[in-house]
Amino acid sequence: MNKLLLTIGITFLFTSCQKELTSPPQTPVPIPAMEYSDYNDSTVKFGESIQLDIDKDGTIDFYFYTLLVGDAIEQKDKRQYYIGSSLTAYCPVSNKENFPNVAKGENIGSDRYANYTWCDVIGVVLAQKVIAMQLPEYWEGDWKNACHRYMPLFVIKNGAKYFGWLEISFDQQAQGMVIHKAAISKEPNKEVRAGM
Repeated sequence: MNKLLLTIGITFLFTSCQKELTSPPQTPVPIPAMEYSDYNDSTVKFGESIQLDIDKDGTIDFYFYTLLVGDAIEQKDKRQYYIGSSLTAYCPVSNKENFPNVAKGENIGSDRYANYTWCDVIGVVLAQKVIAMQLPEYWEGDWKNACHRYMPLFVIKNGAKYFGWLEISFDQQAQGMVIHKAAISKEPNKEVRAGM
């Protein structure tokens, strides 16, 4: 009987004193006034391109385009789907040349992406279809399975940062990038929330 009470007491002691390891929840930032653009699910298929003026100032901020890259040594072709930006449009890019793929509601601001560098004049592959001579075709890239995901961005105007997002999906069956919507803050240097 004493052994049973001792076992129960020790079990209670260890289970009741365990510290729960959880990360603190992300505090949502207030949503500033935003400028929204609806691109009506425009699909950029291989061989096509689209240009976006996110802040509606008459200049191109971002563009989506494709390239065919042939590798004679590995006997593979790669149909690459890119995003590019202008001198005043920035995205967070990692040293592996990829973007964060964020969910709706996540905060977007200059200090949110520690392992990324905000870059302008980019040309980054979102996804690529690999066509090999001896193997079945397959897809690669961080955005190959994206479904209504958000890419953080900011545009520089009059020396200030205007944060925003692009809502993107990738449709492997239709073989194209789908541009749904975009938004940019009307207020300088204010964090925004993806998709809101």
